[in-house]
Amino acid sequence: MNMASIVCEAARLSPDKDALLDGQRKYTFSELECFSTNFAAYLLSQGVQQGDRIAFCAPKSASLIVGILGCMKAGAIYVPVDSKLPKDRLLFILNDVSPRFIVAAGTLYESVAEEVGSSSNLVDIDRLSEHYQYDGGGVSLPRIAPEDVAYCIYTSGSTGRPKGVLIQHGSVDVFYRALAEVMNVVADSRCMNTSELYFDVHIMDLLFPLYRGATVHLSCGPMIANKLLQTLERERITHFTAVGPVMTLMSEGSLFEKCELSSLVRVMTGAEIINVDTMQKWLRKVPGLSIVNGYGPTEATVICTAYFIDRIEPDRSEFYPIGKAMRDTEVLLLDGERIIADAGVKGELLIGGPQVMKGYWNNPRQTAEKITNIDGRRYYRSGDLCQRRPDGNLDFIGRADEEIKLSGFRIDLSEIKRVMDAAPSVREGHPVAAMHPSLGKVIAACFIRADDGVDDDKIFGRVQSVFKSELPYYMVPSLYFLFDSFPKLPSGKTDKKEILNRVNRRMNTADKGVTRFVCREEAMGE
Repeated sequence: MNMASIVCEAARLSPDKDALLDGQRKYTFSELECFSTNFAAYLLSQGVQQGDRIAFCAPKSASLIVGILGCMKAGAIYVPVDSKLPKDRLLFILNDVSPRFIVAAGTLYESVAEEVGSSSNLVDIDRLSEHYQYDGGGVSLPRIAPEDVAYCIYTSGSTGRPKGVLIQHGSVDVFYRALAEVMNVVADSRCMNTSELYFDVHIMDLLFPLYRGATVHLSCGPMIANKLLQTLERERITHFTAVGPVMTLMSEGSLFEKCELSSLVRVMTGAEIINVDTMQKWLRKVPGLSIVNGYGPTEATVICTAYFIDRIEPDRSEFYPIGKAMRDTEVLLLDGERIIADAGVKGELLIGGPQVMKGYWNNPRQTAEKITNIDGRRYYRSGDLCQRRPDGNLDFIGRADEEIKLSGFRIDLSEIKRVMDAAPSVREGHPVAAMHPSLGKVIAACFIRADDGVDDDKIFGRVQSVFKSELPYYMVPSLYFLFDSFPKLPSGKTDKKEILNRVNRRMNTADKGVTRFVCREEAMGE
């Protein structure tokens, strides 16, 4: 299998079956196969060659997916770009990847045409479907090899500049074989896509179900909890993927209890340490549901470890592990240069196997920093700290770069988070290291209250008491910030940088000596 042939088999077996729906337009498998082939022929007629990049900077839609499939059929590299990015960042990506074609929408199309139109061919999203009718005549589609690059997704870079992750067709093939064992998507499945295209999760929750011959319902526009629940109920969805915070939001409103969700079979979550109470709430709501806690960086093709959550445990407080390596993937824990074999010892997670990226686009230095060779095998250095349980499952501890030094002590902020998340009256917490105008570097405990009727003053006291009883004195936060909700990134993950920005704003405008703050700002991105 390669990503150019994702729907070939389904189009042969079930040509008239609905493959993709977005609420405005739907495509059968035969239409997906035919139109994407026509678009590939059009691209080739315009001089596109294997390895050329094609950037898609437009809102998600069923029509856009046809173009993406056609791009890969032409042997080009698919580059999804967030159309809502600040202009400078958007232009950096486009100039860095040097696309042969750019698919863009509306005012963005005009802006991009002005800035980079001289070096790239531009396609207005409103006219994209015209090319799906192209008569390729004698145009032959290229042969796609496993080592050819399928897509390039840009992620945040440590230098402040985004970097493009190159994933090969063969890596996706291996991933899909492993994912089939984990998610059990079959032709009769009805799947809901929640991921945006500029996050690699869509390779799993959108393109993978199509590969398996299942029907996919696209969730387009803002990720609104009630809208997602209504889709689950109306379309009798069997499989979907959502990051932990989104699953929490979906389970908190009154609609969650009213919705009939018995069709659900399996849900994939992850991206952050997931809330135990949220997972238990879903299991109680849908008897027989199996939730998969998946872990993986973009550089290792979406996810590479998995842990099944299917037991109702009313008294559980222990966090769920991220599981064991999926098929054909190997994971190691490294302490400096020493491979850790013992349970309970913390180390950096290294990921090896065919799912590991080819490298970063046009960035050999950073590729060399993140890819290492051990006994002749390539491993990706994740920068994530984990430890192995006696049963072999991995616990995610936190980021190596979340370790700070305070008053001579090395402190892992993830340890503080674990204590905070388990504290009474706390729904979710995030500690940050901030610079106080007079105290210098301090730890600030930022948290959202649980809906238990306790007033603000008592909550501050409870949280501080828990810290003092469970942490050494040098790890106890100096400042406390009560949020109504946390800001979110477009992916649904918590925006930790924006939390720190809000902490700094409040500290810099508060009276000296104030240690407790109530932040009533609305969360960004919701």
